Amino acid sequence: MGCDGGSIPKRHELVKTQKAAERPDSRSLLLVAWFFCTLSKRPLEAPVVADMLGKLYNKDAVLEYLLNKGAFGDGDKICSHITSFKDVTTLNFTPNPTFTTKDIPNSIIVSATAEKPLVAQFICPVTQKEMNGKSRFSYIQTCGCVFSEQAFKEVPSTTCLKCGKEFGADDVVPINSSQPKEISRLQARVEVVKAERLREAEEKRAAKKAKKEGKKQKAITGAVSAGTEKVGTGSGSGSDGEEVGKKRKRTDDDAKAVAKKLAAAARSNINMNLPDLSEVGKPGSDAIKSLYCKKDKNGLVRQEGTYLTRGTFTRFAASF
Repeated sequence: MGCDGGSIPKRHELVKTQKAAERPDSRSLLLVAWFFCTLSKRPLEAPVVADMLGKLYNKDAVLEYLLNKGAFGDGDKICSHITSFKDVTTLNFTPNPTFTTKDIPNSIIVSATAEKPLVAQFICPVTQKEMNGKSRFSYIQTCGCVFSEQAFKEVPSTTCLKCGKEFGADDVVPINSSQPKEISRLQARVEVVKAERLREAEEKRAAKKAKKEGKKQKAITGAVSAGTEKVGTGSGSGSDGEEVGKKRKRTDDDAKAVAKKLAAAARSNINMNLPDLSEVGKPGSDAIKSLYCKKDKNGLVRQEGTYLTRGTFTRFAASF
């Protein structure tokens, strides 16, 4: 049981102490950062892109994330600052001639427990160092070429040693940096770049709107000028203006005369005498009598009468 003289207990058996925080394996972290995509956790395969913080991604994984933000469970925590392909740079690597596809690790556990060191896919074109996490590497944001930090120190230049494009000190982004000051600087630069892009977008929208308003105002001014010239030509001083004014006056007089004639004709039709219909419909009226045929003494139908009793019916009746 202890404390009975037969055994001597240790301190951790009598006093509850706080357990030390578990630390992840450094080799596993190294493999994850330099050999696997930060977003999809799959092995890095060309084309590879890097964000402005220096994290490495497979380009197809970034595309899948931009199309569907829920494609990866922790995508909003890992790369929420990536909103378009403008936020990443396609890296221009130098392939390692000693690398084969068999060297690609199948899992983090196998890679972490492997006795043989992993062969990196890419190397520095200047120092020939492998990009396996043991040496610091950086990429140039303007062209995407990747070099070791030793290459920048040994061959200082403002132009890329691989493609010849110019770059500045702010365009060199360290890959998978672990220094807090450097990470803070990169995060601040991300905010500055985002603000600059937003300002440029606002200026473009304002310029486009101003251009559209200018075209509209120009069209209105042109229409007003055309109307002013037309009015000035019709009522200007001189012989041409007087002649045009006379023609216009004659045309107006002719139109008024025609309108008066039409109005008089309409009034005459309205005031015309209507026939007397008071006798129509009475039994002894001429209209009723004209509907019937008259026969002579021999019983033959006479041809006299109105249009109602003439024609086919009359000839048919006369044939009997």
